[in-house]
Amino acid sequence: MDTEPPTGDDLAKMIVTIKENTLRGAVVEPPRSPRFRFGLIVGIVAVLAVGTASSAVALGLVPHPFAAPAPAVAPTPSTVPKTTPTPTVTASPPAPATSEPTPALTVPQTCDTVVAAADATRLFGSTPVTQLRPVPSGATAQPVPTRQDFDAAVIGTPALYCIWKDPLSDISGLTVAMGTKSSSTLASFMTQLAVSGYTCTDAHGGRSCQQVTPVKEYPVDTTSTFFALGGTWILVVQTNFPTTDLLGAVTDNLE
Repeated sequence: MDTEPPTGDDLAKMIVTIKENTLRGAVVEPPRSPRFRFGLIVGIVAVLAVGTASSAVALGLVPHPFAAPAPAVAPTPSTVPKTTPTPTVTASPPAPATSEPTPALTVPQTCDTVVAAADATRLFGSTPVTQLRPVPSGATAQPVPTRQDFDAAVIGTPALYCIWKDPLSDISGLTVAMGTKSSSTLASFMTQLAVSGYTCTDAHGGRSCQQVTPVKEYPVDTTSTFFALGGTWILVVQTNFPTTDLLGAVTDNLE
């Protein structure tokens, strides 16, 4: 059974009903005794008092004895993000380059020192040598032979030019020329040689380009070898003059 007093619209309806019944009873029913009227009035006042108190509770004017406590409101955390200081990173300077340019070979001043004495006998034998560059003391300067397949800007002014050849020979002989140019100039020149048909390989710490061509007048070949190491170049041209590791003997003696 619900013991809660009526509230809101129910309370208003009940009050109106009580008033109508009271008025109706006052008109229809016969007069009652003064004691009865007094009791009726006391009852009406009590009902109105209860209704008024319930309305006050319903309207929030009087706190309800059974009202639940308001829920605790959790504190709202700060929405401002915490900033973490970013460590400062100092860029390390680049390490200095450790590679060094390849040193150039020292060009000898005489043809007798192109190779070691022990190698000279096995390579040249008793073939006489003529030195065109540097011009020997007391000798008359002679022009350096030119070649159409070589760039004159590279070998046109050699520091050393030697020819081993028998005076009675027609074409047989050996030529060794040496000089210096920038490494970039030599690399570009060797690229041209490769395009023109030379076979280029790494050799003796440098780069070597070689080509073998037949001699038209005789059944022999001419072998042309161009070698570069650093800024030094070496040209070896031999016709019907075989040798064994001549370039290796030259580079070993000049290091």
